[in-house]
Amino acid sequence: MGKERLYIHRGLATRIEQHPTPPHATLDDVKVLQLSEGDGSSFHLVLKPYRVIFGGVRTYSRDTGFDILRLANMPSERKVVLITGATGGIGAATAIAFARTGQYDLALHYNNASQEKRDALRSTIEASAPAFDPRTGTPIPSKPRLEFYQADMSDFASVRALHAAITQTYPHIDVLFNNAGSALGHQGVASLASVPIDVFEATWRVNTGSAILLTQLCLPAMEAQGWGRVVFDSSVAALTGGSVGPHYASSKSGLHGFVHWLAGNVAGKGVTVNAVAPALVTGTGMMGEEGGEVARRMAGRIPVGRTGRPEEIADTVLWMVNTAYVTNKIITVDGGLYPC
Repeated sequence: MGKERLYIHRGLATRIEQHPTPPHATLDDVKVLQLSEGDGSSFHLVLKPYRVIFGGVRTYSRDTGFDILRLANMPSERKVVLITGATGGIGAATAIAFARTGQYDLALHYNNASQEKRDALRSTIEASAPAFDPRTGTPIPSKPRLEFYQADMSDFASVRALHAAITQTYPHIDVLFNNAGSALGHQGVASLASVPIDVFEATWRVNTGSAILLTQLCLPAMEAQGWGRVVFDSSVAALTGGSVGPHYASSKSGLHGFVHWLAGNVAGKGVTVNAVAPALVTGTGMMGEEGGEVARRMAGRIPVGRTGRPEEIADTVLWMVNTAYVTNKIITVDGGLYPC
């Protein structure tokens, strides 16, 4: 990457590194530079001869004839989050939570969600994206990018194609939320004999194998850049056996061993690996809506006296992503159902 020296008033910096023009800067002759200060911190500038392009803190350099704009109001390059099962209750809530930060572009996986459902989620996400940075209060000049990708998580070839399609659109995936999961229509299992072994294997492929494969595919880019987040959507059933069935509980418990191994392996590389383990969350395919018959029946089992909400899982995932000191953890979000 080429370097050039620029003399800037107010002692802002002495070194500037050339950067490509971002998608939102479309005017002619725009130069986008990352400026490094003496203390090691940096910020971005947009330079254009003799006039300011965006509002901001302006200084002027006689040596170059450039207006120099300190971009307090333009965010650094957004990170990319991939959410599998993004049209389900927890996946959609998590997509909305990430969009509200203004810091992420979104790659959203679905299996068989209708166009109508995807369009509705897109509208909600776009409406949720802030006009101002929640951290600084400064304007955000563009909406997050949002793309949907179809894949069958029971098919490893489809998972590989999913990753290939996403990385053709985005340079890399910074945050992976392995959320997709299924009980394959077998719930409330009363006997081990009632679950054929091929159902065990198929459930493992969706809930465990595909999540591990997608992590394998995303991890090299995270390690190369020295930053990444991997979060798995597990279940309290992995800890207690749960009420869905042995195929589901065993597929989720398999994730826990993988989390513990991988987290230790990449902890020194800037990558954290965790899992959230919800219990009895309404607004999902398994539990139905809050206030429904299943939710009312299950609420009595939970110490806090109600079922969980998808937004509460989404908030936990976002906390895991934001907190670099949390790794190798299985965090239960269950209303006190499982003491740990």
